Amino acid sequence: MNFRTSVLSSRFRFFLSLPMLLQMAVMLAMASEGRPAMTLLFPDAALHVIAYIILGVLAWIAWLGIAPETPPRRLYLYSAVTAILFGALDESTQLFSPARTAQLDDWIADIAGTLISLILIAAGRRIIHHWTGRTARRISS
Repeated sequence: MNFRTSVLSSRFRFFLSLPMLLQMAVMLAMASEGRPAMTLLFPDAALHVIAYIILGVLAWIAWLGIAPETPPRRLYLYSAVTAILFGALDESTQLFSPARTAQLDDWIADIAGTLISLILIAAGRRIIHHWTGRTARRISS
């Protein structure tokens, strides 16, 4: 039994997905409202990238809890697909809101944020491997 399955073998693994689901709910609620006031301070694309960096990390953690025996490369794939498809849903819901407009540029920023998050996770795993001498498989395991 490795570290990941011993820690995550309890019945509470599903709770690792709750932060991701909460962020998704908040993002969908914001999609139906008008432009956030933060767009006055930051460019819209930057806000999309930041939101999806966070969502990408939360998706990775959620998949780690849901499927602890999944190889790390598949966790990256599942996380990317989850966040990217949610980005498409997020943009498409804006079609039904009179105060918002769905834009392809926003979805591209969502994809960029997701990919950045997964690159940061991979880099973090490599740094931990370098510092501890443990294999990358055992770090996420």
